[in-house]
Amino acid sequence: MHTKHFHIHLALGLGLLTLAGVLALLWMAGRPALADTTANVFYVAPSGSDAPGCGSESAPCQTIQYAVDMASNGDEIRIAATDNSIYAVYTGTGDNVVELRKSITLRGGYVYMHLINSTWLTSPVPSRIDGEHARRPLFVSGDITPSLELLAFQNGQAERGGNVYAENAHLRFVGTPIMSGTAAYGGGLYLKNCTVSFDVGNLDVGGLLEGVSGLVPVLNNSAQYGGGVYIESGNPVIAGIALLYNVASEDGGGFYINGGRPTIAGGLVRENRAAGRGGGFFLGDSPARIAAVSVYSNTAATGAGFFLDGPFSFNPLNVPVIANNYIRHNHTTSGDGGAFYFNETIAGLVNNIVADNVIPIGQEGAAMYLFASSPVFYHNTVANNQGHSGIYVTHKPAQTTWPPTPPVPSYPAFTNTIIVSQTETALYVDTTGLPAPLENSVSLYGTLWYANGSDTGGSGSIAHSTDVYGDPRFVCTGDLPNCLRPYHIMTGSLAMDAGVPVGLSFSDDNLFVDIDFQLRPSGEGYDIGADEVVSESFSVWLVPPASFLRVKPGEVATHVHKLMNTGLQTDVYTLNVRTTAGWSQLVGETVITLSPQTSRTVAVRVTVPETATNRVRDTAFVTATSRSDPTKMGVAVDVAEVITTSAPSTDLAVSKRADVAVIPGGEPVRFTVIVTNTGPL
Repeated sequence: MHTKHFHIHLALGLGLLTLAGVLALLWMAGRPALADTTANVFYVAPSGSDAPGCGSESAPCQTIQYAVDMASNGDEIRIAATDNSIYAVYTGTGDNVVELRKSITLRGGYVYMHLINSTWLTSPVPSRIDGEHARRPLFVSGDITPSLELLAFQNGQAERGGNVYAENAHLRFVGTPIMSGTAAYGGGLYLKNCTVSFDVGNLDVGGLLEGVSGLVPVLNNSAQYGGGVYIESGNPVIAGIALLYNVASEDGGGFYINGGRPTIAGGLVRENRAAGRGGGFFLGDSPARIAAVSVYSNTAATGAGFFLDGPFSFNPLNVPVIANNYIRHNHTTSGDGGAFYFNETIAGLVNNIVADNVIPIGQEGAAMYLFASSPVFYHNTVANNQGHSGIYVTHKPAQTTWPPTPPVPSYPAFTNTIIVSQTETALYVDTTGLPAPLENSVSLYGTLWYANGSDTGGSGSIAHSTDVYGDPRFVCTGDLPNCLRPYHIMTGSLAMDAGVPVGLSFSDDNLFVDIDFQLRPSGEGYDIGADEVVSESFSVWLVPPASFLRVKPGEVATHVHKLMNTGLQTDVYTLNVRTTAGWSQLVGETVITLSPQTSRTVAVRVTVPETATNRVRDTAFVTATSRSDPTKMGVAVDVAEVITTSAPSTDLAVSKRADVAVIPGGEPVRFTVIVTNTGPL
């Protein structure tokens, strides 16, 4: 079928991705705060006493709240985890065990031996704050910057935030297990308009994570929405967190994200359950950034791994980005979307492995179910998903009641995708029964197909080019510890260097990377799928390979590229630029040395003459040549086109009128629309 295709192009920098920026942000957020040498320090232990003047090493307070009430901004409260070798448990009365409205540090993990000269020693065992299934362990409110360290929040109960509720605050959690809380919203945590960072610190969780170390556990919590974590607005940064065995009686077994723009990077979301939508994640109109997370073995009625409910936005800054994740072994109990369900959503998915997900008989989209959605996919591996269809694309039906509306079709685009071993139809595109642009339309560029029941099906529109057919030669497809690099391709795979060029735009800190954060492309071209095989020879690339700027006479503009050494050996590069109009020149060094898997920004400055006329162009050919192997060269083409404000252009006038002034009730109204070109062209 020959049709026109409506393509949605998203700028996958951090507009969309900025993985390097995310990691830098996480590093900054996780750094330990410098100690304030003027701060007061208060001590708390169960054997202490809440009395005026308490809080010294030899005379600690008994409750955390009493010490908090005495403290001022900048102070520190040290909380015993054991008191004379007996594990300490801190409880309270009312709605919360601890209410915090100050910028102070609560630091647990201390061993208090008051029978031996009031000795206080540090340990990796957290101090326990227990809600006794009657109240919330921690409430935080206000424009404050508290730090919570080595504290276990457990057995809480509340309407919002069973164990922790925080609003309008800037919090830092270090080594804080959050366990066995219940709530209507956010069984473990409820974060409202907060900035938050998580760090495992020196936490010792013993057997809590069942062999998973280095992560802060949020486990065995339950809620109606957001069994583990509920996020309402704000921009929390969450890294190194493990959501395990949390349950939602409605949506969002692990995370429920309601608006906001959280960044969730590095962690584990495993074996969470939702009776409704989103076993691992539920995103409601949120441009969340989710990177480097293992989303395993979650269950839900619909969308077992992820359920994305909006946003339908064409602004790349306002769409969710899901990158560099493993989404495996998730399964729906009764509905569609084993790994992903997109509901009227535009999103960006980059470098994900979507494998081994399952749907029941009679359902669709073991890997992905798209309902009136138009996500863009770059470098994903979709493999071994079990069900009637691997990827199912459909539309929102037309509304026939008044006021009638046409169907809303889906327009996804897939670039450099491995689609293999789907049990029945790999890609099924439903039809609206109407011509373009009201028909569902899928575009695929650079696809490796192999061992599917059938590659495509359905009567919707499918346009594909640069296809590869054959075994991708995965290193292994199992799980740890027997398979360390699942769904990575071997050297010599048909996917190597077989992809199409990807013209992503990025900010200065962005890098092109694969699922392992190795630079791509490497070798002679882009590999298909989430993994990029690193070239053992010299390899150099300039990305993006093309840049186009509109400029004005007298303006100075800059093209920006990344020079990347995507090989395994240190190399030296000679940079050169040839320009058609003589306006462009390199900025900075023309000889650059790069270690393996590193990059450097390359800028080309364009100085436009005052006399430049409309539509005149300067085209610059930028090259970076390897001195170790001169046959290896990175190339970019930069175009600057002059647009003058005085240039003639079209000028359109639009008018509309009803054909008949009076229409009986229930009859259709017909309009005449007149478009007049009043300009000189």
